[in-house]
Amino acid sequence: LEQFYPSSWKQPIFIFSWLLTMISYLVITKNGFSIEGFVFFTLISIPIYFVFIILSYYRKQPKLIFNSDLNNCLDDIIHRPYQIQEDEENAYLVLISAYLNFGKRMLSEIESLVKERIPVILVFNSENLKNEVSKVQIKKLGELGVDLYHHPNLHTKLYFNSKIALQTSMNLNKYSMINSIESGFVITHQSQIENCWEHLLEIIGNE
Repeated sequence: LEQFYPSSWKQPIFIFSWLLTMISYLVITKNGFSIEGFVFFTLISIPIYFVFIILSYYRKQPKLIFNSDLNNCLDDIIHRPYQIQEDEENAYLVLISAYLNFGKRMLSEIESLVKERIPVILVFNSENLKNEVSKVQIKKLGELGVDLYHHPNLHTKLYFNSKIALQTSMNLNKYSMINSIESGFVITHQSQIENCWEHLLEIIGNE
């Protein structure tokens, strides 16, 4: 199950499973503690542990969303680093979009993140450098401190922070956000978010 569940969660879940079975043992038997009971219920806690892992895995399966829900999810991804920053040092935002044409509100939100010293990475198709509107926006973001990367063959649309990711058909283009029929998957499982990082590094490495 290594590929399905991040190792950092395995120990707490096992401890919870063990405590649950031991409390059940004490309640059922009412005879106090014994070595035999301890061993027996520790063994029982192992399958319970795997049940919790499997249930959590299915709970965090990607969810398919459409149209306006995509915009709401993207807003959440952009705003979430503010919340993460309160208890984590690794707050960040990654935006990978083939084509760009930001609205004023999104540009303002990205600028606010940078001012809060939250790292923002923007990856886009090299064709954007030939578009006057996109070129001006890219230049402004670079001056603000956004890390910029481009690739001539990029067609990915992937937006994520350390807690949530959105894999979608929607570009960071205000026309697409308002008028196009779009769909995408919301991802919250940590191992899958790590896969997003791997994809990012692959793109940057082939830049």
